[in-house]
Amino acid sequence: MDDVSKIARGFLTYLESQKKADLLPEIIECLKKQWQAHEEKARVISAVPLSAVEKKAIQSFLRNRFGENFPLEIEIKPEIIAGFIIKVRDFVINQSLLGKLEALRNEK
Repeated sequence: MDDVSKIARGFLTYLESQKKADLLPEIIECLKKQWQAHEEKARVISAVPLSAVEKKAIQSFLRNRFGENFPLEIEIKPEIIAGFIIKVRDFVINQSLLGKLEALRNEK
């Protein structure tokens, strides 16, 4: 943590020496946006909107599977016909009807 403090102090000293300290709130806001953009999320694709109960069930499953909580990024795609697809990191569960139909087609 001391290294971070030194870096932060050095950065603040630099901003002040360049008469740019007034940019600090904008810099902080940009850093927050960068952090949020890289925050790990669970991408859930569903044919229809999910109920609160379904969202909680998915979050519970992910917590049990990974041992941590993930914010859900939900996308509605009617073309998957029914079911859902969950993507976290390199982990994918495809329980969509479209996925099952494609798997059947590929078996032949």
